[in-house]
Amino acid sequence: LLTSAMGDEYDDLDDDDDYDELEGENDFDSDEDSDAELEDITNLELEFPLEDAQKAGKQEYLNACSDLAIVPIALFIAKMEVEHINLNHHGMGVKGALAIAECLKVNDKIMSINLGDNWLGDRGCQALAEVLGVNTTLTSLSLSSNRVGLPGAQALATKLPTNTTLAELNLRGNRLDDRSAIQLATAVSANNALTRLDLSYNHFGEEAGRAFGEMLG
Repeated sequence: LLTSAMGDEYDDLDDDDDYDELEGENDFDSDEDSDAELEDITNLELEFPLEDAQKAGKQEYLNACSDLAIVPIALFIAKMEVEHINLNHHGMGVKGALAIAECLKVNDKIMSINLGDNWLGDRGCQALAEVLGVNTTLTSLSLSSNRVGLPGAQALATKLPTNTTLAELNLRGNRLDDRSAIQLATAVSANNALTRLDLSYNHFGEEAGRAFGEMLG
């Protein structure tokens, strides 16, 4: 049974000002970690057994970070073998999402990951949508407050119908409109695994209401 959260307030949100009001000030510097975190990364590279690192996708992540010229997130490396990871408000940006996606494509440990409020945008969402096409472990994904619009929704809609493990998807506080709603509603209707979908605080109108009504009906 799919439950969907859409809320009553989504029509009142208006682009940048409302996005910041919803999640607070975004004063972080994307893709940068502290000197202490960099030292942790070095130590973690020595502590990870080779077999575990391969299953966790550590090398794929580090290679992607190197190719994208970004600093790896120490917290993510430390928790690659943990079932639940919260990277909310971490300021990773699009490049950070691209790197994490490379890890998640092969990781068989992580069951839920929160990437809320990280300025991922459509490109970051598209990269994570690709994960849903190959990952069979992930059951919960939060992409809330990431400025995701129609291109991101289309990418998710392409992968959701064939995904058999994702049970929870959070798209709260993005830039999804009626066109996005129609894409997502069609995809979710064809998906048998998803049981919870949060779409509150987006830019939906009457067409979205009808599409979601049919989806839930």
